[in-house]
Formats: sequence, structure tokens, C-alpha cells
Amino acid sequence: MRKLEEQLYKNGYKYVLLKRNDSAAMYGQYHLDNLDTPRMYEVFRVQITKESTLPNGEISPEKETFPSNSVFGKWAWTYPNINDAEAKYSEIEKKADVRASK
Repeated sequence: MRKLEEQLYKNGYKYVLLKRNDSAAMYGQYHLDNLDTPRMYEVFRVQITKESTLPNGEISPEKETFPSNSVFGKWAWTYPNINDAEAKYSEIEKKADVRASK
């Protein structure tokens, strides 16, 4: 299975993976004019997209996916500061631990 990328570009921003575990991931969102300091932090539940066949017949492998814009507020969140992002990351991690222990 293909894992989340360490770095990616989307919507005019660079995203850098800051931390992750099996249930949560946190990226720093950098404006391309300032790659020194994140302008926002994106935290989300790690989601897996199953293998599928594309319209051209190619196989898209099973992979972890970076969230699309439409899922923010559902399983992905944006925070302006690291403290709020860390709190959400911990919340996702704890909920996953509770589910795993059942």
C-alpha cells in the first residue's frame, strides 16, 4: 500500500508531513512565497482508498489519501496554530485507541 507523501503541492501551497501514526496525520501548510514558517496546520484521520481500475484500464493501487477540500470539517481540519493542531491530532489518536481496545 502506498503511504501518505512526505511533501506535496496542492491549491498553491506546499504541504509537509510533520507527524503521523496509523490513525492521524498532521501537515504544515506553507505559502510558496514563505517556506520558512507554516501558515496553517492540517490534521486529519488517515483514510485508505481501495485499489480500483481507472477509466483508461490502469490500476490505481490501494493508498492512503490526502483529504480533498470537500471533507474538511468531516475527517480533516485546518488550524492556525500548532497547539490547536496538536490537540486535534491527540483527539484522533485517542479515539482510535478506544476503538481498537473494544
